[in-house]
Amino acid sequence: MPYPNPAGYYSLEMPESIEKEIVELEYVETAELLNEITYTLTPCGTDDITTNDLSQEADDWINQRSPEQTISLIRWLAERLDYLAKGTHHP
Repeated sequence: MPYPNPAGYYSLEMPESIEKEIVELEYVETAELLNEITYTLTPCGTDDITTNDLSQEADDWINQRSPEQTISLIRWLAERLDYLAKGTHHP
């Protein structure tokens, strides 16, 4: 199975250290992060996320994204989740 695209494919100017943190997440942690970020876009969602699996630097970077960048981040995370689901990483 081909490796998923890097964050830059979706025009995400993500620091390498944060991309590395996210890429190292397992299936469940990636799904939880995707859920948290998506929830911020809903009318009842919170403005900021705070994750248990990422550094404060990563949380801050995610929270500072524009709506367009947030959608790009969601697309990238969904692609990563699909990759993990098809691999041996799925629980």
